[in-house]
Amino acid sequence: MPSHVLVPTDGTEHSTAGLEYSLASFPDASVTALYVVDPSHDDIRL
Repeated sequence: MPSHVLVPTDGTEHSTAGLEYSLASFPDASVTALYVVDPSHDDIRL
């Protein structure tokens, strides 16, 4: 079993389902959700 799972997310229902699946499938692993932002978009504020 993996000790760490990286889950890409974009806030959609499908990515949320993927995160839930990862948490359920690998209960002993650390799970990191990754959301990438394109800094070239002017309307994005961090």
